[in-house]
Amino acid sequence: MTAMFGHFSHVPSRKCMNLCFNHDNVIRNFQILFGFNHDEIPHGDTINNYFKNVAIDNLRKIIYKMFKNLINKKMFDDYKTKGDYYLYQTY
Repeated sequence: MTAMFGHFSHVPSRKCMNLCFNHDNVIRNFQILFGFNHDEIPHGDTINNYFKNVAIDNLRKIIYKMFKNLINKKMFDDYKTKGDYYLYQTY
């Protein structure tokens, strides 16, 4: 979760993620929001090593469930056009 949060927050590097997020307030918020049970944010290399061992299909299922949950919570309703979602790709 922390790696995705770093990506969504536009943190430029793993080192910066550690410097930006390893503070008591951030860790306490992660504990509340995500059930995070650590005293510090894992280093980016630790997260990378974990994802190397996770099957791609499992990651796809997780991402699918995350987006389905967000859609069910109506988080993307402002982006509907004529009542539907449209998918487009940018480069």
